[in-house]
Amino acid sequence: MTIVVAYLYNNNGMASWCIEACRALQSNDCNVYLVAKPGVEVPSDIKTIYYDLLPYDVSVKRSLANKIIEKIRQLIYANVNNSLEDLCVSLGKKNIEPNLFLLNQTNLLNTRVQIKQAVVAWAYRPFWWHYLFRSFKIKGYKALYPLNVINEFAAFRCDVIGYTNASFVMSVTNRLTEDLKWYSKFVYTVYPPISLMNSTDLGRVDSDTVVIIAQDLTDPRKNIKWLIDSLRDTDLALKVRYLLIGNYNVSFREYLIQSNLNFTLTGKLNRGDIYAALKNKKALLFGSTLDDWGFVQTEAIALGVPVIAPNKTPSDEIVHDKQFLYQQGDRNSLLNVMKILLNSDQDAIRETVNMHYMTKFHPSIFRNKVIEFARQ
Repeated sequence: MTIVVAYLYNNNGMASWCIEACRALQSNDCNVYLVAKPGVEVPSDIKTIYYDLLPYDVSVKRSLANKIIEKIRQLIYANVNNSLEDLCVSLGKKNIEPNLFLLNQTNLLNTRVQIKQAVVAWAYRPFWWHYLFRSFKIKGYKALYPLNVINEFAAFRCDVIGYTNASFVMSVTNRLTEDLKWYSKFVYTVYPPISLMNSTDLGRVDSDTVVIIAQDLTDPRKNIKWLIDSLRDTDLALKVRYLLIGNYNVSFREYLIQSNLNFTLTGKLNRGDIYAALKNKKALLFGSTLDDWGFVQTEAIALGVPVIAPNKTPSDEIVHDKQFLYQQGDRNSLLNVMKILLNSDQDAIRETVNMHYMTKFHPSIFRNKVIEFARQ
């Protein structure tokens, strides 16, 4: 079977999904190619085809009006992305004949291409009000501006058309799978895989270090300041060491100093260094409720590190044990979960976390599901 995964054009969560999907699917009976934007760096172990699949330059910041025009174009053409047809021609010249396209966003779908196309459904619930509500959580009252409302409605309709026309839909949560049954009979929960394998070399737990990671620690959507405010002036402020990974500014560092937390700031790290920093730590403390999928959470779990996160989707399906979920905005709930962690048998937790990884996020789980659904 030949599978083409698309489309990698940046370094966000969707890029992680593309890379991990390729690694998970690679096997003796499966030939896998990744389609990436020319100029994007791709790991050397992945067979890559450089091709521009989107009709606009993703590296250029587009105005809201331009985004709306593009989405309206998608609606008019019912998710017929001409670039996918052109890609098929290019693949044919290389003697590559795909049996399946795995697409990480709905606007890549092309109903004229007579090859199976599966799309990923992220944590957006497929209802118009949820798109607008999510935009409101990010933008505040600007989300209610007419142009933004039109943009969110167009995005919703494009996704629905994609889910309806896809050969099958890979949902990242069980909750989303149930929602998507309104639009497709062929929707399945397929958790994004993580290819780390550390179950045989878990090492000694660094018993007093908790890690907090965000691309930008000052981003209010990540709720880092709320986590710090909740922990300050408690016995957990000094009893636990906090390792904060991500971009920050001078004012954030001053804020941390005033919080009296026992902390270390690393700045931004590359992926390999993040893995090294996470390994053998007591826990990953996660604050965001706006992520489509928690890749940093599953990476921690793959390393045998338990995750403490808000009791919200998708975290409620990622965290290994419900008692490690806290109620968003509830300081006492967070402190109680932290105390449960500190008073638990670390070796037993690590064993449970490792089993959780092997049964939900291991690459073989993803590979078997995709091949099974593709052959149906």
